[in-house]
Amino acid sequence: MADDQVCLAGEQRACGGRSRRGRGTIAAVDPEEPEPDLDAIGTDLADVEIALARLDDGSYWVDELTGKPLPEATLTARPTARRADIADTADGHPA
Repeated sequence: MADDQVCLAGEQRACGGRSRRGRGTIAAVDPEEPEPDLDAIGTDLADVEIALARLDDGSYWVDELTGKPLPEATLTARPTARRADIADTADGHPA
């Protein structure tokens, strides 16, 4: 069975006995596939929620520390950037 195929409930044997539930289906799981980094996903989600709040209050386009406008290139590269001086670092957060 291909890794991208989805097994419906009751077809677990066709999936090699390895399964993961999600949205009413059981999907085949590749045992070599790394587990998702839930902490990183949580951080990304929090960054998106902050960006949305900044859009709502009109501060999205402004550096949160200096008050200067964030360059369009910075926001294009990292839409959740809050500061111009750290937007191009690997994780977008101060060291």
